[in-house]
Amino acid sequence: MSDPLIIAGAEVWDWTKLSSYIDCKLKGKLGFEDHLVPQESSEALAFGIGMHRMAEVWTKERMKGMLDQPALELARGAFIVAWEGNLPAERREKLEMEANRRSVQNAIRLFEAYTRKFPLEMYDKVLALETPFTLYLGTTPGGRSVCWSGILDRAVRWQGGVYYVDLKTLSWAVDDRFFNGFRYSGQMIGYAWAGKEILGEDFAGIMVQGVEVKAAPKTSRGRGAEDMWGQDIIPIDRGHIEEWKRRVLWEVDQIHAHREAGYYPPAMGHACNVFGAGCQFREWCWSPPEIRPAKAELLFKRRVWNPLDREGTRDADREDTASDSVDGGIGRDRLEPGE
Repeated sequence: MSDPLIIAGAEVWDWTKLSSYIDCKLKGKLGFEDHLVPQESSEALAFGIGMHRMAEVWTKERMKGMLDQPALELARGAFIVAWEGNLPAERREKLEMEANRRSVQNAIRLFEAYTRKFPLEMYDKVLALETPFTLYLGTTPGGRSVCWSGILDRAVRWQGGVYYVDLKTLSWAVDDRFFNGFRYSGQMIGYAWAGKEILGEDFAGIMVQGVEVKAAPKTSRGRGAEDMWGQDIIPIDRGHIEEWKRRVLWEVDQIHAHREAGYYPPAMGHACNVFGAGCQFREWCWSPPEIRPAKAELLFKRRVWNPLDREGTRDADREDTASDSVDGGIGRDRLEPGE
């Protein structure tokens, strides 16, 4: 077990780390203190990483003035690099042969539809793109200094307001039920707080753009690629940001209490089985305690958590993730507690 990440005397947190402890104290300990991650990325996680890389490269090149088609070619290459880096060759080949919904071919089909449905020209201006941040959040009731970290995918000015744009890939329908899951979401509110700190403006809302990862239809009657995409605007209330900040600082103290006691209770319930595939530690927990050390060696490898390295994420509950730089970035000069 290694010490938690400390910068300028403050422990660094992000929503992936905090929500893991909230879901299950044992999950948080295994993932962020023992630093266990699955031996191989899931297909869903690898696909999500690749889609984010395509969006990043395409947006960056279009902002430089590159025409759409050449930018798409570079985006395709970025997906393949991420795909090859996260899945072994035999699994990739099987997905392509099956024309699987998570094949390279389908990723490109869906992303081209994304660029048609949400062209860059729809925004007044792109204010930030793949911007890493580590910002001083505050002091817990117990006196612990906390930094909040992450990567701001895309911030835009649209119809007179500032919005955080978040791309989500998912296995179910992009409908009201899906979008409502982001209302009053700690993840989204945290990005709104960070965006205000970085850009100096309140965010009017979060623009969630989601895609149902589905293979091409076999007949002309099937839903087209553009139909797989949907968007909703999640409003941000300043009062919610203050509630979120208080919750984060309070939770950190609770987690430290478990560390000091040396006891991390397992959830033993819903958190073990979410999203069908369940928690990445489910098989380990289901094993008799005496064989868990052997299971750990078989199922996991060790990777020290870094909130600015999405390709090293262990949050496989959803299909989204990705990024590049783990150093520098806006906000790195704002770490000193009390500033």
